[in-house]
Amino acid sequence: MGRRSARVVLGTAAIGLVLLLIAVARAWGEFDHGNALSYVYVAGLIGTLAAIVSLSVWMRWQARTS
Repeated sequence: MGRRSARVVLGTAAIGLVLLLIAVARAWGEFDHGNALSYVYVAGLIGTLAAIVSLSVWMRWQARTS
């Protein structure tokens, strides 16, 4: 039950991050491009999404090998 619950939480977070990235892409013109934190914010979203995908792949691999 624990692994399945973790997958649900990670999937939900991934969907939220994808929606946030879509919103950022649509509103990119409104971001302050002179502020480095705009780029840090986007990089953080992408990095977090990449970490979730990596963790999900690792969890599936662990479930298959166990």
